[in-house]
Amino acid sequence: MAFPDWVEKHRKSGYEIKRNKGNYYYYRLESRWDKERKKPVKKTGEYLGSIKPWGFVSKTAKVKTTTQYVNKEYGATAWLRVLSVDMFEILRREFEEYLADSLYVLALLRVKGEPTFKRAEHEYGTTYLSEAIPGLNLSGPKITSLIHEAGGYRIKMARIMDALSGSMKNIIIDGTRVTSFSREMPLAQIGHGQRGNWDPQVNVMYVFACDELPQPVFYRCVYGNIPDVSAMKLTIDSMARGSDITVIGDTGFGSDANFQLLHGHKMKYIIPLKRNTSEVTKEELAARDNFSVAFTYNKRPVTAYELQRNNYRIFVFRDESMRSDEMADFIARLEKKNAEIREAKEKTRKAQKAQEEPVDIGSLTIDADPTFGTIVMRTNAGYTAEEVYKTYKLRSNVEQCFDTLKSTLQQDHSYMQSSDAFETWCFINHLALVVSYRVLSVIKQAGLTNRYSLKDAMTFLSRIEKIKIGDSWFTTEYTEQAKTFCSKLGLSL
Repeated sequence: MAFPDWVEKHRKSGYEIKRNKGNYYYYRLESRWDKERKKPVKKTGEYLGSIKPWGFVSKTAKVKTTTQYVNKEYGATAWLRVLSVDMFEILRREFEEYLADSLYVLALLRVKGEPTFKRAEHEYGTTYLSEAIPGLNLSGPKITSLIHEAGGYRIKMARIMDALSGSMKNIIIDGTRVTSFSREMPLAQIGHGQRGNWDPQVNVMYVFACDELPQPVFYRCVYGNIPDVSAMKLTIDSMARGSDITVIGDTGFGSDANFQLLHGHKMKYIIPLKRNTSEVTKEELAARDNFSVAFTYNKRPVTAYELQRNNYRIFVFRDESMRSDEMADFIARLEKKNAEIREAKEKTRKAQKAQEEPVDIGSLTIDADPTFGTIVMRTNAGYTAEEVYKTYKLRSNVEQCFDTLKSTLQQDHSYMQSSDAFETWCFINHLALVVSYRVLSVIKQAGLTNRYSLKDAMTFLSRIEKIKIGDSWFTTEYTEQAKTFCSKLGLSL
């Protein structure tokens, strides 16, 4: 049986290495005389210690344990473990046990609220994870070794992401820029960020499922100066999901070059266009008879019509509630402008002491702009108007995922100094995002989205602890807020 390189380098004459449940153990190798066979035979001798990716650990070495903590956080990490049983099994199926367990625990700690690696060892020791998944060494040097090793297993990571997401057809693909503080990593390139800075950054292409709460499915790291559209085809191909995929973009995708690229790759898409697009005239928008299709979205009335082109279709939607809001805003601004005109004329009249006619403000009417409340979309997919509209609207929920990643999980910048380390950092983020999605999904199904956030859930449940009395662990008393949260979501920890 071939052992990993970091194990093989410890192989020496007179010693033996044995593997048991993903762990490697070091023994002295002895020789004894076999009277029947009349020759010396090898015999496993004294156990000397274990071999870890960071080196040999002697059996006499003093291992830093976490048993000094009598009280340990239990509620939040216990619920996260319940929601991610499949993730734990899939990780162990693909990686060595110590690596799978470490990645899993780091992801759960990130969801719980610990975004950095440097405090992971302490946080692990203060939670019941250290009892449920014991023996992990999450010190700084060990994590450094771990993230460099795991980063070389991108193919395994892709298989894990595929297994976690299941089968899905329609997807939303978008890129997010992560600022990098590495001067050596090739992926980090100067690019124009959303905040107007020019910091070195990595473009992380994310793929989400089309759902009310878009599930993170896949990610791929791309050079920071590569546009999103250019990276889409390889990102989708990397998923190995077949061709039945519809890409849903934003208005930034709506250029001739991008549409040529999408058609060239034979990719189905739904892309919104700018309101001033030449695809639709204001005369067409002003003709209300054109809007022959009607449906509701979130109890809002929507009307629509379709224009057929050579190899794509144009859908024009009018959200009547949006139109009313924009009209109200337009009239409010018009009133303010007219008030300013009256004030200016009054000042002029007083200065010249001359009588003037009243100001005529009736030249601007409420039909001044027929684009109010309209959304124009271009697609080459065979969907109805209602399907196009509702599928596209799901994309706005992607922002919640990015907000969870960058704000709640605090992963908007990276200090990783190599591509392998950055890959592992992104993979842990992805695992954390998947678990976060599952937490938010449970809250949403309970109809409590407006009341509880991910941070609320972790804060309330973290108050539920285990206390060690003798050799047994018992659940401590916990707050009314935690009881209420568990009751409303039907949780039994």
